[in-house]
Amino acid sequence: MATRKDSTLTAFSDLVAVLARAETAKNKQEVWRNFFAAYEHSRRNVASGTIYPTLRLLVPGLDNERKAYGVRHKLLTDSYVRALGLNSRSDEVRQLSAPESKGDLADRLERLVRGRCPERSSLSIADANRLLDELGQAGTGQRRRFEQVLAELLECGSPADHRWLVRIILKDLRLGISQRAILQLYHPHAPQLYDATGDLRQLVLEIESGRVTMTSGPPVTGGYIRLMHHVRPMLCQRIDLRAVGALLQQCIYWAETKMDGERFQLHKSGPNYRYLSRNGIDYSNRFGATADQVDGTLTPLVAELLVPTLESVILDGEMMVYDRRELRYRDKCENTDVKALRVGASDLRPCFCVYDVLYHNGRPLTGVPYVERLRLLSTLLVCEQPGFIVCCQREQVRDAAHLVQLLNTAIDAEHEGLVLKRADAIYQPNRRHGGGWYKIKPDYVDGLVVDFDLLILGGFYNRRRTFVNTFLVGVRDDRQEAAEAGEAAESTTSRYLSLAKVSMGLQVEQWNELNRTLAPHWKKVQAANTNGADPASPQCPRWGQTVPDVWLDPEESIVLQLRGSELVRSESYAASHTLRFPRIIAVRTDRRYNDVCAMSELEALLTVGSGGGADPRNVTKLAKRHVTLDDLTGSEVARKGSIKRPRGAGRSLAIAAPPNQRQPTEELQPIDNALGSREFCVMSTHAGQPTVTELERMIRQHGGRVVANPGSTTYAIVAGTRTFKVDRYCRAARWDVVRLEWLLRAIRAGKAPRARLEPFRPTDLHAATEETHQWLAEHYDRFGDSYTHPVSPRTFSVLLKQPDAALSRLSEREIQHAESTLLRKSASASGRRRFRGYSARLFVEQQQQQQQQADVPLARYRAERHMLRFVRHGGRWLRDTEPGPVSYVFVVHENDIDGQLAGLSRWLETVTGSNKSQSQPAPIVHPIEFIAKCLADGQPLPSSR
Repeated sequence: MATRKDSTLTAFSDLVAVLARAETAKNKQEVWRNFFAAYEHSRRNVASGTIYPTLRLLVPGLDNERKAYGVRHKLLTDSYVRALGLNSRSDEVRQLSAPESKGDLADRLERLVRGRCPERSSLSIADANRLLDELGQAGTGQRRRFEQVLAELLECGSPADHRWLVRIILKDLRLGISQRAILQLYHPHAPQLYDATGDLRQLVLEIESGRVTMTSGPPVTGGYIRLMHHVRPMLCQRIDLRAVGALLQQCIYWAETKMDGERFQLHKSGPNYRYLSRNGIDYSNRFGATADQVDGTLTPLVAELLVPTLESVILDGEMMVYDRRELRYRDKCENTDVKALRVGASDLRPCFCVYDVLYHNGRPLTGVPYVERLRLLSTLLVCEQPGFIVCCQREQVRDAAHLVQLLNTAIDAEHEGLVLKRADAIYQPNRRHGGGWYKIKPDYVDGLVVDFDLLILGGFYNRRRTFVNTFLVGVRDDRQEAAEAGEAAESTTSRYLSLAKVSMGLQVEQWNELNRTLAPHWKKVQAANTNGADPASPQCPRWGQTVPDVWLDPEESIVLQLRGSELVRSESYAASHTLRFPRIIAVRTDRRYNDVCAMSELEALLTVGSGGGADPRNVTKLAKRHVTLDDLTGSEVARKGSIKRPRGAGRSLAIAAPPNQRQPTEELQPIDNALGSREFCVMSTHAGQPTVTELERMIRQHGGRVVANPGSTTYAIVAGTRTFKVDRYCRAARWDVVRLEWLLRAIRAGKAPRARLEPFRPTDLHAATEETHQWLAEHYDRFGDSYTHPVSPRTFSVLLKQPDAALSRLSEREIQHAESTLLRKSASASGRRRFRGYSARLFVEQQQQQQQQADVPLARYRAERHMLRFVRHGGRWLRDTEPGPVSYVFVVHENDIDGQLAGLSRWLETVTGSNKSQSQPAPIVHPIEFIAKCLADGQPLPSSR
């Protein structure tokens, strides 16, 4: 072992003494400030070594050079027990995991090794780092080697040494100060340098070399970005939608689609590639370190899509899973790991969605405005290829109304949301607040997504087991009650199924109040009670695989209102689903324990979200309406609500408590029983018609019942305007969605003596169930004409307005022939779309593309102008990435078409695929000027060159 040669720290026990002093000190910052000052003084005057070996022990969570140990509390405990040769069933080993044991795992293991290792340490800092590196090399794959290294540490480390070694392995020193704060006490600019380099060794080298001083301003991160080294990515700040309007008035913003994948950086240096995750983990061996790597899932294909002039680059983006069968990106929560995909996967493959460039051909770009980086990014790809590499979809935001349109488009496409980026924003590694990047998600807007009223079923203690800081919440299982309809089943016999864990949304005072309220009712979870089925406690909830530390009877519990981004299929919870990104919106003191979301309502929501399929999808989005301009201009008072709301306020909109019936605001005397006690759900109305509240009042007056949300007993959904919510229920096809006119007609007809409720007509329905479709097929023909009832002039005019889906759609060729026949020669040439039915590609010789990358030749601009005229007159311009049959190929230069034919053939094979059908005729080649000539002569394109 190493010995001390100077006043600089070399013994690990000296570092342990500093850590113990800092752990109990009141002014922790002063302790570390003095420590680093003394170390720097010794380094300068004694010319001792670098602080890097010591620093990586002080901030183990930031040390990316050392491999992950792959162990947590349980595996580390078992490894220590085996290294010591102890019986795993002994009392002292069992006490390690006993809830009543004091201290954290490091304290418990210190007591375990005392008397089994030297009381005086002979471990040096260098040896500690060497052995920790060996532990990282061993990881979980070499358990025996891992235990051998632990045994070597036990031979030279004291009990106090092992107390801190355990915390270093777990990467949590529990000093009461963050590792980033320690880094800042070492040097004011160290955090920014670490964000740019992601490397502690490089950070120390920059500081100790004197290139970064205490008195210098904040470092320009672009100067420290290194190719093939991790750069901590820039993050997005969450913003309230009502604050966006002011931002749009101050600066120009671009909106990007928020991708739901894994953040990655692609580094390219010559023929070498490197893929680094958000936390700096290298996955190049999976995606491909070179284009020649046979088992690389991405690089062999991406290398062909980057421009040949690209020597070095750092691209920032999202690694997505692309489903080639469904032609869509899979969400991250669909249990598909993009890093686990292998070459030869039939349907799934990785796709890198690029949205920024940080480095280009030796030049760092972090200090360049976003709009300029965006302009450069568009020139780096030969073409975009879905399933390989694409650029993220983006659009410049014109105004607030345009932003609302973009948000609604994202909601309809079931994207995660939007990202707003300021046009002049520079790239600031690891910066979230104030950097000019903002994220907007539907669940950030009040009233836009479904909220859930859920019951607290259990709790999880904090690390020191002093209080519950995470709740297990769930739904009421009413499916058994529905099966026992007719029997007076007591609600107290209902089961409760776990749905999610939640720890966000409450302030410290509110957590303390809930802990004080629930503390007398907590019960410990027994070892044999891991599935929630406790015979001695009929009310014990079912929590599935997520077993809490404590639970309580439902009658003693409290209801919480939760909001999340989506429902995700998960076998970890008893309800087989869970909420993604859940947070507490309110403590519902106005609700009883049995007045919460029921399982039947959850299943109905899943069915609606899946479009009515029998098997709900893995992910169900929770948006229930579109964004409006009012959401951008709502009052601040309406936005901020107390976590404890008055009785009845802030009720969950789409998931309400059973029996889900709207409570009438006034006593109404029934006029008649025209609706026959049937249950209706009114979702929208028309302008100039009665409001939703008035329609509900009319339904109750005429013998009907009104509910807030449709259920199994709902007769029909009434809708006037087809809103976003109405469309979702129409796609579900579980209920008949009738037009407002049917309801008004039924109420009027019901006033007659002995009147019966009029059945639905085809023209009365927005959507229908399968049973209703079958009934309509028996009584109406495909045009909507009744087999038994005579047609009237009014109903006949309605029938004529109905689109006939049975008629075939004319092809482009047929439309062109019809125009030519009908207009004949008497019509002017400009009256027809002369190129309708034709498709064409524009060929630019490769040598011309590589010349003057910054200045596109004037001839190409003219050619693109001709192609736009071709499109204006009915033609279809196929870009390089667009598939489809092509009629013509236009070349830029007329003087040497024959000389370009060889390159043109190779180009056609590239853009159309080498396995194209042999029966497809070869496209006809023409100079680009032929388009103008045909338009001037009023003649169609010639069939040969």
